[in-house]
Amino acid sequence: MIYLKLIIAIVLLHSVNMVYSQTVIIKGHIADEQGNNLFAVNVYLLKHNTVGTLSDIDGNFLLKIATPGIKNEYLVFSFIGYEPLKLPFDSINYL
Repeated sequence: MIYLKLIIAIVLLHSVNMVYSQTVIIKGHIADEQGNNLFAVNVYLLKHNTVGTLSDIDGNFLLKIATPGIKNEYLVFSFIGYEPLKLPFDSINYL
């Protein structure tokens, strides 16, 4: 019985933490130097590389990050035939 109460308490505390965590949203448009939209560009965090997205057919992307307190991180744009672009996460304006 004590173990069941402990498990329930841990689950409830974990869910409260998730409810109060803020989500950072980064959205933008990706185009080449000629202004052509780039489709399927990988957009991800360098150190947290499981957090990422792809640009759509119009070159737009939306990246949601659940942990806003990221320090010393880079946002990486990667596409076949292009050199990856790394932007410091602190220099990005996000919602």
